[in-house]
Amino acid sequence: QARLLSKLLTHTQLPGLTSLDQMHLLALADTVASCNLDLAERFAIDAAKNALKESLTTTGETSLESLDDCGLRCLLAMKNHCYLKRCLPISQRATLSKLGLNTSNIIWGFHSESEEELVSLVPGVQKGNPTWGELKELGVVWWVRNNNVLRKLVEKLAKAAFQRDNDPLDAALYYLAMKKKSLVWGLFRSQRDEKMTQFFAKDFKDERWRKAALKNAFALLGKQRFLHAAAFFLLSGSLKDALEIIICRLDDLQLAILVGRLYEGGNDNNPPSVVAILKKYILG
Repeated sequence: QARLLSKLLTHTQLPGLTSLDQMHLLALADTVASCNLDLAERFAIDAAKNALKESLTTTGETSLESLDDCGLRCLLAMKNHCYLKRCLPISQRATLSKLGLNTSNIIWGFHSESEEELVSLVPGVQKGNPTWGELKELGVVWWVRNNNVLRKLVEKLAKAAFQRDNDPLDAALYYLAMKKKSLVWGLFRSQRDEKMTQFFAKDFKDERWRKAALKNAFALLGKQRFLHAAAFFLLSGSLKDALEIIICRLDDLQLAILVGRLYEGGNDNNPPSVVAILKKYILG
């Protein structure tokens, strides 16, 4: 029935609905159709799993056997959001991207006990090409509570960021947040950039090289290359300055929380830097 409704809405304008209203209705119909989900089952988790399994496991490596009720609801919301991103008018897409996934849907992901499986079903992750823009829209930092799951995701994000333009600095913030300087060094070496390879081989606990990293950070800041500047602040060991740039210059609280959790969180998803951000910018 959902597929039939989706086909009908594609070719017929319903009376009493604006074109935008119809697009939203079409998105809902397509989401349900693509999941083959019988909503008449009152979202019974076993029925939902069986209905979704055929449509998702054929594309994926992830089975839905351990995806719980909350995770399933968040997944449907993500699929609907991504459909709207493809089909809405360009001006509406920009607004939708800025707003991101609704917090009422993010909370389902937060309460899910199968967050690793849910992360693997994020479209960009499924395709092996996640972007920070997509992860931010879907509110991943808000609902991924386990730092080990977050690290695995950020490793994929860093790899994809580098492969996009073969620029190690595009991945540097993510790797340095995880304190994996050697990987950045390896990327520069693979690009045969002798100058940067030698630079990243230095010990930045040494005051001389710490100051050199700070000098590069301020130079990049002057060029308005804020992500790269934040990476060099992390290289110098100045987490506070890196977070300040991300929040004040990039206006990106999620990225700041991500960096804070990775850099000093360990197994704690609320380390001091994250608590300070939440108190100052969220709780006021």
